[in-house]
Amino acid sequence: MESFVSKHADNVIGTLSGFDRLVFRGTLRILAHRAGMMAYLWAVQVLLKNFAHHAEALTKQLREASEQAARRTGRPIRYLPSNVTNKEQIAREIAEADGITQGLICILTAVEVCQSYELVRDRESKHLNLLPRLRKCLHLYHYTTIRCSASCMLASRPGFRSPSRSASTAGSGWLAQWTRPG
Repeated sequence: MESFVSKHADNVIGTLSGFDRLVFRGTLRILAHRAGMMAYLWAVQVLLKNFAHHAEALTKQLREASEQAARRTGRPIRYLPSNVTNKEQIAREIAEADGITQGLICILTAVEVCQSYELVRDRESKHLNLLPRLRKCLHLYHYTTIRCSASCMLASRPGFRSPSRSASTAGSGWLAQWTRPG
């Protein structure tokens, strides 16, 4: 790690370290609450009656872009029928079976609960309302290994179904055997 930091010192503004792994979570804050989502829809000129179509089209675009790297490099994209499946274990098995020591291991997908929005018609006012709701949404987990570093997992939820993203790196865990030279 020190040699990497020394080599790229001009571009490094700081380092993070942890005992086993670091987890980063973020939120597209403007989309995380109703007022922000309404502001976004106003900015892109999408009427509430067209919200579902807009969200589905954007979800499709994000999912295709996300899966493009796997298709380009011949890495598997695997749907998991249960959200309690140990995704890290599956990624380990795929990496070991395929001899992956660097780059994308796989993309695992699973339907899990997330914060989303639902379009509801107010019977009294006869207006449409966009309300936050817990829903089941498709999550995409990108498992990647980076030489001379650690494994990296990026979890993204396409479209407006969940505004949060997270990433974690496993420092001294299972990937250490794959990052050694030779």
